[in-house]
Amino acid sequence: MSNQTKIEKYTKAINKSSEPKKDKKKKIITQDDSEVEDEKVNTKGFEIKQSENKIEYQKLELHEQILKRPDTYVKSIRTILDPEPVYLMKDNKIIKKQISYPLVLIRIYVEVLSNAIDNVWRSLSEKITPKFIKINIDKENNTISVWNDGKNITTTEHSQLKIPIPEMIFGHLLTSSNYNDNEERKTSGRNGYGVKLCNIFSNYFKVDVYNKEEAVIYTQEWSNNMFKREKAKFDKVKAHFPKSVEEGKNGYTCITFKPDLERFGLSEINDDIFNLLKRIAY
Repeated sequence: MSNQTKIEKYTKAINKSSEPKKDKKKKIITQDDSEVEDEKVNTKGFEIKQSENKIEYQKLELHEQILKRPDTYVKSIRTILDPEPVYLMKDNKIIKKQISYPLVLIRIYVEVLSNAIDNVWRSLSEKITPKFIKINIDKENNTISVWNDGKNITTTEHSQLKIPIPEMIFGHLLTSSNYNDNEERKTSGRNGYGVKLCNIFSNYFKVDVYNKEEAVIYTQEWSNNMFKREKAKFDKVKAHFPKSVEEGKNGYTCITFKPDLERFGLSEINDDIFNLLKRIAY
């Protein structure tokens, strides 16, 4: 089996049951190999200040707190031992297997998938028919990417924040397009964290957006757990690029990230975790 596997699924085949179970208690494997029950999560909120400087300071405080107290936002960064369904590509079947994995890795992976899935429903509500969600798991480089077409993200500047919309969506805490209480959410929530949790718990995070109507490809990169942000790049698209629907000629969004495996107590995406990520995709 190749180290690098691309999983392509038509969006109509997406299984909403792919999210990790929330209610079941998990066993946590501590450094001394003892097992304890997962602790309850503190869900205390944060007051948003009006001053811009205070808001930026609050975002920084929140950013650091998410890393220091991750249980509130992403369950636990520690490794758990639990029986999970995993997908064996060689045999083309799903089996249940006792495996060790960090909950946080599954959570940030699902956050990115949720964005792509929500865009399916958002697209269909505007009579846009998305065709593909593509998932690429590169074991050799410990990198994951999720690509989707459908409704395009605008690359224009936010009127109040004065930053590009993709930067706001993927790189600024307490900002979200999902705050509209009148809009039904299929997967992801309205808390303003979402996919940014993936950025925070990654050593590297990149967003590529092609907006067909604006004829622009937007690229931006973050590193060091979202603390370092590169300036966004805007490239004008030449005529007839990309050339096919599968390549994204109607517009696309691609998120690429390298999880902070060392923080999770891992050195690599091992076979068991790889097979679990594949099963979630199915």
